[in-house]
Amino acid sequence: MAIIKAGSLVADIRGKVGTNVFSRNQGGAIVRDVGTWVQPDNENQVAIRAAIEALSKAWSSTLSEAQRGTWKAYAVSNPRPNRWGTNSLVNGYSTFLRHNFHSYVDQEALQFASAPTSNPIHPPSVTMKVQQNGALEVTGTLTPNVTGTYIPIGMYGVHPCWKLDSGNWWIWFNVSSGWWWITSELGTLTTYRWYRNGYVNGAFTASGSSNGLATSTWTYESSLARITTPPSNYASPPTGLTLYLYSGIPLNAGRSYYSGPWLHLETLAPAIAAVVATTWRCWTWPTRSVEPPWTWPADGSGSARFYAIAQDAITGSISTKHISTPTFGSLTPW
Repeated sequence: MAIIKAGSLVADIRGKVGTNVFSRNQGGAIVRDVGTWVQPDNENQVAIRAAIEALSKAWSSTLSEAQRGTWKAYAVSNPRPNRWGTNSLVNGYSTFLRHNFHSYVDQEALQFASAPTSNPIHPPSVTMKVQQNGALEVTGTLTPNVTGTYIPIGMYGVHPCWKLDSGNWWIWFNVSSGWWWITSELGTLTTYRWYRNGYVNGAFTASGSSNGLATSTWTYESSLARITTPPSNYASPPTGLTLYLYSGIPLNAGRSYYSGPWLHLETLAPAIAAVVATTWRCWTWPTRSVEPPWTWPADGSGSARFYAIAQDAITGSISTKHISTPTFGSLTPW
């Protein structure tokens, strides 16, 4: 970048001339090279670009004029709220993209050639929590020696469990006692064992023939997003409601705005919890834990966003985004 000084023939110059770009900042007129923008292609970016490209071609080549007309009419009759909460009109093409984008990313196929015949559905009620998913370090003077690094190996019942990477010892949760255990066999309370009433990190008390106080602490490796979806009432239909979950990335806690990038986490299909009335059904999604492609700071600082969108898989009616700022739990495993 260079500073320039205009002459008597040219008082000011702005814009691109050849490979040079002329502009102005607080220091005066400047010129810089056009340069080359290099952006790495990750899996998420490739999927998004492929979806938009395919749907753009479908709008002009696959859809009939009558089908495009349904999207234009639907856009006029269903204005969308903007970022300030004011309803604004969106064109038919953008409406078509919005209703097909999520399902195309998920299934790589055009799902809705014509606009829905029903009004948009309300957003789902979703709460989210981020939880560190790290290994456990057990220390202490113990007999037998169960110290070392315990690696998560999956779920036991409704909680994760860990296995010592250098031996056959497990840390797991017993639903009947409500305690965490270190035992020589997963799911059994025989021979040597230690127990802890509370969270998995902290002091474990010896039981049976065991000796010594075992101390378990976290070593953070990755993060999990816990999604809780309380039942929400939706008019019938839909009979095939789908929930699309997206994650942002952690940012500085003081940041007052947020716009992504958004990464597709998971697609969930709900079950009918109850028939409330002849025209209403109570839907609920299973509580899930999914792993976002980023690591939350170990001290729990920072801020991130998630959003969920519900869509009727039969008619294509879609909700607005439900954006959530997750709470952070640095010590409570599930």
